[in-house]
Amino acid sequence: PLVSDRPTAIAITPLLRLLLDRLQHTDPGTSSYSLTEAMILDVMTPADNELLLHMPSNPLIAPIANAIIEGPADASSLQDWARKLGISGRTITRAFEAETGLGFGRWATTARVQHAVSMISLGGEVDEAAAGVGYRSVSAFTTAFKRITGTTPGQFRPSAN
Repeated sequence: PLVSDRPTAIAITPLLRLLLDRLQHTDPGTSSYSLTEAMILDVMTPADNELLLHMPSNPLIAPIANAIIEGPADASSLQDWARKLGISGRTITRAFEAETGLGFGRWATTARVQHAVSMISLGGEVDEAAAGVGYRSVSAFTTAFKRITGTTPGQFRPSAN
């Protein structure tokens, strides 16, 4: 059964985490493996907040997206990009919304949070992740992080799992 008709983030509940762990330690082809797969499909639900990031292909905004992905600490604003590209900020915003479903600011914040999640889940400290994606204060980073993910950065630490 489909959870969604498009790529969707899945909420990792404690039960789903246990089932996924069980699947890793069960031999494929066994009835136990098949039953575990069926239970996983049964309990999967879309996440309220997702880190799925749609990359734009529009040549007008693709360079912006690539620059943010490659250098998440770059603090260039919408107006900075508009000046660099010689177009209006509204044109950039419309293009981002049309291609990704998000405005420029929300898309850039999601990209930065996505990068920070990788850093934190690999054992990095929250303050290092905040600085690594361009935030000057941990509290501002945490506020943005919670707005995007619905949870705190600490929830992505390896010991929190």
